[in-house]
Amino acid sequence: GRKPYVIHSAPGHAPLGGLGYDVPAFDGAFSATPNVGFRLSDSGRDYRMGARLAPARSGDVELEVSVDATRTEPLPGLRRRSTG
Repeated sequence: GRKPYVIHSAPGHAPLGGLGYDVPAFDGAFSATPNVGFRLSDSGRDYRMGARLAPARSGDVELEVSVDATRTEPLPGLRRRSTG
């Protein structure tokens, strides 16, 4: 069956709200899930978008590929921490 989009959380961050939708790929053998997400923390806002490709049926090949990109914007009035 279809796997739901999971809402993640990380220490120091509010839960990530997100939305994804499974669509059949490769004659229904795989499920492709484009997704977007948003997280608000003490230091800024994170916007995320990505895609996941996984087997459509349980017991099939245990291979999952995902690509995500995140953009972080500091909240107004906060300075970015420099590293290096």
